[in-house]
Amino acid sequence: MKTIPSIISALIAFFAFMQPSFAQVTLDVLDTQNKNDSENITLVQFLEGLEQTHPLFEREEMNAQIEQERQKSLTGTENWIVSSGVNVSHMSYSPVTAGLENTKGVSLFTSVSRHFWSTGGNLSVGLTLGANALGYSSDTIYSSTPDADFDNKVTLFYTQPLLRNWKGVLSKLEYELKTIDIDFAAVQALENQEDFLASSAQSFLNWVFHTVEMQIVQERLQLSKKSFDETRQKRARNLVDEVDVIRAKNSISLSEQNRVTVESILLSLVKQLSILTQDVSLVDKTPQFDLYEIHEFPELKTVIDDFKKNSRILGQLKLNLRQLELVRKGNKEYTKPDLSLTAQVGTKKSNDNFSDALMIDQPEATLGLTYTFPLKNTQARANLLTTDLQITQLNKQMEELEIAQLSVLSNTYVQLKQLEEILKLNIQQIELARQKTKEETITYNRGRGDFTFVIQSQDEEKRAKLTYALNALIYQKLYIQYLAMTDQLLS
Repeated sequence: MKTIPSIISALIAFFAFMQPSFAQVTLDVLDTQNKNDSENITLVQFLEGLEQTHPLFEREEMNAQIEQERQKSLTGTENWIVSSGVNVSHMSYSPVTAGLENTKGVSLFTSVSRHFWSTGGNLSVGLTLGANALGYSSDTIYSSTPDADFDNKVTLFYTQPLLRNWKGVLSKLEYELKTIDIDFAAVQALENQEDFLASSAQSFLNWVFHTVEMQIVQERLQLSKKSFDETRQKRARNLVDEVDVIRAKNSISLSEQNRVTVESILLSLVKQLSILTQDVSLVDKTPQFDLYEIHEFPELKTVIDDFKKNSRILGQLKLNLRQLELVRKGNKEYTKPDLSLTAQVGTKKSNDNFSDALMIDQPEATLGLTYTFPLKNTQARANLLTTDLQITQLNKQMEELEIAQLSVLSNTYVQLKQLEEILKLNIQQIELARQKTKEETITYNRGRGDFTFVIQSQDEEKRAKLTYALNALIYQKLYIQYLAMTDQLLS
């Protein structure tokens, strides 16, 4: 017949080791969070909160806006430009006109000009109004000579390039280059935002893991206390030595140290995340995430093909290539001769009568060609050759980057697939540990075993669960890395 302490121990063991079935293994490990009044927060909610509150997202989006404003400033070269002024002149004598001792003049001028990107041409329209006071000698021979002269004219001047800058290739070049800068800034902003979210998501996963770990170490601490109580009872009956009691007590101390360590890590991490999200209530929330979820993946070949077509990081180099091709186009233009057609039409009127001079009814026109060509054009040709080398170098860089990225992506993909198998083995290990605990409990209740073996078996079960959680954490972090590499995390 069992003694009273043995019966009590058996009852304790019976209630302590009532375990769920194998089908509930994953659920049992997941259900490690405090179910009090604390609010749950999912990974999606956590990341959405970051997007709404963290200044990085607005700061990154401003880069494209800044480039857009810089591009707008370039359109100023097509603005109409108005200029005006006044000239005052004085000449004390005239070496040409006899008897003219001095001339005092004033002229007002105004013009409107514009450069046209579509043609590369320049248009200018001007109006000049001039008046001169003529001072002749007192000789009677000049008494009938007018003492004033009015000179007015209207001109229209246009220059059209025929070779270099034909159709405004050079005029529009900076604007087109800035368009690529805008696209590049937008892509870079997405990359930086996604990298930040990936890092933050992994911190969230650490929070989930340490929450699970905290529950497990607390359970292991309770097992150490049970083992200590059992050993102390055995010592009271002189069934074990005092050193066994000390060992059991040391086990409690180690378990308590583990609990405090995990608690410290958990509290500091939650504090860090609360500052990151600018949400002080985060310390009172519990992370809600299926740490043990297995994700579906397409075939590796499909992943690689999609990466080659849609990767943002490769797309950035493609934008750089487009930019260099535009620069080459501009350098190519500078190797051409500068042949320009110049046309000027206008009308003028000079008269000693002010009202008659305003008629401006004497038309004139000029048409000319200007040809300029440096004999060697060293700078333009060197720039063109440099750009060609840069394009070749960039193509090699794209190949290099593609190989490196696909290497990392393939490595991550294979690791994820292998971890899926490891996680399945972890579940089997937990189930085996649970079955062992069940059998040790049955053996103990029949009076044929030691309660210490039951506790050791249950501790092995907790260690198996912790290993499962740790491998699941590695799996989920790799999955976040996979999403970031394939540009799926931000969406």
